[in-house]
Amino acid sequence: MKRIVTLIIASCILCGQVSAMTKTTTQNDRLDSEYINDRVSEIYNSLNETKNPEAKFTSEQFYKLWQTMQAKDASLNEVGFVSSNHWYQAQDFEKPHYEFGTAEKISGTTAIVSLTINDLGSSRKLILLMVYERGNWYVDDFITEEGQLFRSEKAALKRYLQ
Repeated sequence: MKRIVTLIIASCILCGQVSAMTKTTTQNDRLDSEYINDRVSEIYNSLNETKNPEAKFTSEQFYKLWQTMQAKDASLNEVGFVSSNHWYQAQDFEKPHYEFGTAEKISGTTAIVSLTINDLGSSRKLILLMVYERGNWYVDDFITEEGQLFRSEKAALKRYLQ
């Protein structure tokens, strides 16, 4: 009887370790470049069906800045900060086509993904700074190239809110 109880306990412990190993593997899979690219593709493919993409697809920190900006603009009764759609990098768009570059991890929880947005006869480059939080990858910043300079939307939001 003692031997059966020992086997049951050993089986439970072993199952717990196997379960933990499976969970870790899944977590590691979410941290690879292919998964990050798939996540960005998922985000961009569902933008049209998403009522509030900032709430669903941006980091907690970016979304808090976004909400504060919207409150400021509402109190001033004007559009204010937003002059174009940061997802499409344009004021007017029809059916944008995206070309995704390979995700490059900067650290375990930070990555950058470059993409080119083609629409209405023009082509725009965008770099997404992604962070891993809440069990998935979220956009933490939209970075555009302006000549030889780069513009961070997050930094611009912070300046606007000062």
